[in-house]
Amino acid sequence: MSTIKSSDEHLTLNADGSSKDIKFQANGVEKASISSAGAFTSTTIDATKLTGTIPNFTSTGIDDNADATAITIDSNENVGFGVTPETDWYPKVIQSGNRGAVYGYSNQTHLSNNAKMIDVSENYKYMESSYATDYSQEGGTHQFKVASSGSADSAITWTTALNITNDGRGLSQFTAKAWCNFNGTGTAAINDSHNVSSLTDSGTGQFWVNFSNAMANANYAVSGMTQDGYYGAVMYFADSSTANLETGRVKVATAKNGNAGYVDRSENTLIVFGD
Repeated sequence: MSTIKSSDEHLTLNADGSSKDIKFQANGVEKASISSAGAFTSTTIDATKLTGTIPNFTSTGIDDNADATAITIDSNENVGFGVTPETDWYPKVIQSGNRGAVYGYSNQTHLSNNAKMIDVSENYKYMESSYATDYSQEGGTHQFKVASSGSADSAITWTTALNITNDGRGLSQFTAKAWCNFNGTGTAAINDSHNVSSLTDSGTGQFWVNFSNAMANANYAVSGMTQDGYYGAVMYFADSSTANLETGRVKVATAKNGNAGYVDRSENTLIVFGD
């Protein structure tokens, strides 16, 4: 028979018999029960009253009571929203749908599409047959990578489309690596610039423009303009006998047309593109 007893300040409720439950009622209405297997069920649980450590649990899915699994946590602790995560992810990942992913690796934070990192060497594979992209942050910088269309589970070869450095420089083939607006008269002075550290006056109408961050090589391109004069004015490379393009600086000159010689000008601008 069922019993209620107390001993050593413990209260024991015993539902005697096979498959008998302990039931809790209020006004004749069942509010909760404990099955003979030890499972507790309740019509309502006030979460604000729960204290202590909630034990670990293992689940192949968290069901939202709809017709499909809303969230899946696999045995590698990867999380999938509306999808079971790809099995060969190297870092822990939150995967959304068949292509979207957010994950952290080393000191990096990634947001990727159709790309999964598969090993410690940062090799990637396509998740589906299509294009792939990856955006990452590390050390205050931003990096945007793209890849041409490939087949599912084949290796990805990335092209870095754009890097944005912590000091605000945009490093790509379509962004200027440096530009400068300077006054070349009197004491030569920079009015404003990007990635230019200083200006060196090398004589009348001749100037070295020094970069804050050097170019990757000396095969870059420079375009410039200067203030007009009586004969018209031009900006060009200053020295025909030595290199004007160096990785850390470029030498330019302002002069009148018609071989009238170098002339200092107050309004001068130049822009640099390259690696």
